[in-house]
Amino acid sequence: MQDLFFGAYWRERHESLNQCLARVQRWLAATNALAAKPLRWCEAIESPTGQKRHVALESQSQLREMLLRSRPRGDARPVLLSGGGYAPWFYLLPESKEPVAMHITCGGSSPWLLSVVTIRQVDSMLCSNETQPYRDLLVAAAEIWEPDWAAVLPSAATMNGEEGMPFVDWMVYLSRTLMPEPPKLKSPAIVEPCAGGTLIIVQEEPPDPEDAAQQRHVKRVAKKVWEAVQLA
Repeated sequence: MQDLFFGAYWRERHESLNQCLARVQRWLAATNALAAKPLRWCEAIESPTGQKRHVALESQSQLREMLLRSRPRGDARPVLLSGGGYAPWFYLLPESKEPVAMHITCGGSSPWLLSVVTIRQVDSMLCSNETQPYRDLLVAAAEIWEPDWAAVLPSAATMNGEEGMPFVDWMVYLSRTLMPEPPKLKSPAIVEPCAGGTLIIVQEEPPDPEDAAQQRHVKRVAKKVWEAVQLA
């Protein structure tokens, strides 16, 4: 299977530390339940000498302290600071040359920035070549984070999207706020209701970038989806 990317995105939604912590805990539990083997998420902590060490996150108190440390500081990010929020990075143990990295930003109220959950190499996290775990990951994201949209797609395909629009490649969730009426799509695309929105699976397997017929199908689906999206 190709190197896959997961991303969930939503506009400003101010939330307290406890609200963000509760969502993070639910999300970590969901990812662990979907993965083929137990996950050990950790935080990278930098020493006074600049060396980084990875500390496994094993308790609620550790997660709380991690969120508190992740609050943006300094003058370099005044827009994010004005919106508050938390922005932790998680890594999977054991370490590798290209570790699985998950970034979460939540609780911010800046109208200029999106809140996100992104996972690079989500295929290495789930350790599965089947469609179902990735579909279930989108369903969990829709229920836990209540995003405007979320998607799973080959990492390379993130460069092919339409500016300001959801990624449409392998599978995508769109909230009812963003897309009130789902488009009518031809097989092999699947459209199903999901947690206050719509889940679209473009085809059974991730589209092959070298397959012209599959890429034409992706573009047809993307066009229909983007036409149905209603941006504020």
